[in-house]
Amino acid sequence: MEFQALEWADPNWQGVGKLPQGWAIIASFVAADCQVRGIGKALFQATRLRAQIAGVCNIDATIRADNPSGLRY
Repeated sequence: MEFQALEWADPNWQGVGKLPQGWAIIASFVAADCQVRGIGKALFQATRLRAQIAGVCNIDATIRADNPSGLRY
């Protein structure tokens, strides 16, 4: 299973890490048994194109330290 989500950063966020206007936050997930097949790359290429069309200027991707495959990507 794999999916990717992209949503606008919350303009009303009051905490640490507030992102500027025009930024979006991405979340990507690829099942462990489906990794290293180019799925993540294909998902990101499609999402990046849609983001550009929507007017997103930057994409924030936070990858946890306990996600070595995500960090390698």
